[in-house]
Amino acid sequence: MTNFGQLAVNAQDLRFVLPPRQSGSARTFAYLQKIDSDGLGQARRVSYSDGTDEAIRAALADDSAVTFFVQFSDPKNERFQLIKRLGGHIVPVVDGTILKQRIGGQSVYFAQDTGISQQPHLWNWVGKRVITACTPMILMTGNSNRVEGIGNRREHERLIAILRGTERDQLVPRTDRFRAIVQRSSEISRRAKEHFIRLSADARERALPLLERAYRSARRGIHEMILKARPQ
Repeated sequence: MTNFGQLAVNAQDLRFVLPPRQSGSARTFAYLQKIDSDGLGQARRVSYSDGTDEAIRAALADDSAVTFFVQFSDPKNERFQLIKRLGGHIVPVVDGTILKQRIGGQSVYFAQDTGISQQPHLWNWVGKRVITACTPMILMTGNSNRVEGIGNRREHERLIAILRGTERDQLVPRTDRFRAIVQRSSEISRRAKEHFIRLSADARERALPLLERAYRSARRGIHEMILKARPQ
């Protein structure tokens, strides 16, 4: 599998081994299932490991299994090296359904070109870089209308106004390592994004005839069972 569409249309047949149930990775996976109910949402064999590293090892020990985790694109992170050592590869999480998501009128995900290795030729497909969906570095807060008390609600609204009016650079940690990680990723061009979205969409479209045949076969089987069950 080389794109999200292929993974989505095969979700029923794959085994998904995720980090702990309460982890950010598992929650993100659940969100993607919700917005892609006909694709990733059809996954039925979903299990949870004690940690992200354990999930990676378990998934790469089974040819029918995959894992999903959220991670900064830090080449020094051992997890990317672990995937390489165990012979795994990364599937770009780029899809039209994902990229069109909005909260408060703002995009949730952006297609980014991000580095995951300092070594050349680490990944056969994209060398030392991966195209995938990333979230912007933001501070999130709740809906002011759900805050009890007029005074508290107004304070909350003022907090939101302050955050919105603050330059993004002032909210980013100033450590050299963090800045290097952020600068390592860049949003891909519109043309490149459309290319990856089309790859995913094509995989879904090619699967439709197969799914329809499977549905027709299942309906015929049920119909025959009903006929056999009727009194003669």
